[in-house]
Amino acid sequence: MMQEQIDNLTKLIEAYKQQAEILDHIHDSIISTDLEGTILSYNKGSEKLLGYTKEEAIGKNILDIYCLDNNANLQDLGEILNQNNEFDMEAYLKTKDGKRIICDIFLSAVKDENGVMTGMVGYCLDITDKKEAQKLIQEQAKKLEHQAYYDILTDLPNRALFKDRLSQAIKTSNRNSEKFALLFIDFDNFKQINDSLGHGIGDEVLIEAALRLKNSIRDEDTLARIGGDEFTIIIRKLQDSNDAALVAKKIVDTISKPILINEQNLYISASVGIAIYPTDAKDEHNLVKFADEAMYKAKENRNTFVFYNK
Repeated sequence: MMQEQIDNLTKLIEAYKQQAEILDHIHDSIISTDLEGTILSYNKGSEKLLGYTKEEAIGKNILDIYCLDNNANLQDLGEILNQNNEFDMEAYLKTKDGKRIICDIFLSAVKDENGVMTGMVGYCLDITDKKEAQKLIQEQAKKLEHQAYYDILTDLPNRALFKDRLSQAIKTSNRNSEKFALLFIDFDNFKQINDSLGHGIGDEVLIEAALRLKNSIRDEDTLARIGGDEFTIIIRKLQDSNDAALVAKKIVDTISKPILINEQNLYISASVGIAIYPTDAKDEHNLVKFADEAMYKAKENRNTFVFYNK
């Protein structure tokens, strides 16, 4: 009977040794500690991940050899594990050479035969490359979304975003019984500059003109470039038509000032057409159409603004 117990104990010890050997050679990091964080076991995957050898790590406190950069301390983790037996989290770890890596850490409670927690085991997987790839994808998606709704040259809302803002302005105006003005702007003499001096100079003129337009309106108004040298402005919460006239006059005056490029003064002017919602039109199509018609009427004299009139 005694021999049988010895044999069973020997088999159990061998099984534990075999299990420990397997864990030691797993490529991912596996570390066990007591409740105070003292490292009890440290496999080859941990050596590869964190740079410390087994001899350097075992017996040290886990917080002494690398930085656990997260909101949970060992006491908090111990309480969570004691209740739930396991816990999964992401954390920044600092390797021996000072490099910070992002790891997915799966923690398990170690308990004795009476169910009393005596320590914890952590399985760490380096997900730094995965996180960086995700960040790159998110940044690229954000960039593509921006390009879909903003003009590349001036970084102003483009035609697509203008249509959305116009639709929102109509809904808001209907809900609050407010008026708003739509200004349609075209630059006079721009084609001559573009044709004679080249598109590069033309682009610089447009960038400067767009900046002047932006400085002529409030933050809550919308300035958009809808193509070429055509711009639109939505003036929200219009109290009186004269308010739109004041903005249009400001635009005409600021655009007519010389634009200095390559030590040369260039001159353009603005023709502005104005339509009022809902006085002139109650839908997007006709409001844009009428503001455009008023702009062409303004171009007959140039450097001026005209209100739409049936």
